[in-house]
Amino acid sequence: MASFSFDTTYSLIDGATGTVVAVYDGLLYNELPHEEDADQQWLLEDAGNGLSHIRSGGNSSLYIDAGADSQTQMPCTDQKWPWRIVKYQSDPSCLIVLTPGETRCMNLLDGNSNQGAKIVTHTVLGGHNQAWIFKATP
Repeated sequence: MASFSFDTTYSLIDGATGTVVAVYDGLLYNELPHEEDADQQWLLEDAGNGLSHIRSGGNSSLYIDAGADSQTQMPCTDQKWPWRIVKYQSDPSCLIVLTPGETRCMNLLDGNSNQGAKIVTHTVLGGHNQAWIFKATP
């Protein structure tokens, strides 16, 4: 199973339906859809310091370190939505992004169920739970 890399093309998969929502490539800017607010777009960008950064319409900033060790924490710039990044213990190639205190997110994706690296985020926006799965495309 490949390690997560921002030099690879990835697909954004809706965790609820398994449908590919969008595809992004490397460190390029890409708009990702947001179910609840058409004016709110998810962006992937180079943070300029070896990290990448997913942000949503000013609500939250999520920093992803592809080389992060287990328990590495990257708080978002808007403390209303803090995040932390952990490595999936049984699959070192899989990074899982969790909101603090949320442990069930570990079960959203089986590290052995899909080919390629992936990131799972479990977000709470507008009172609704949303799970996004990022999986490497062949």
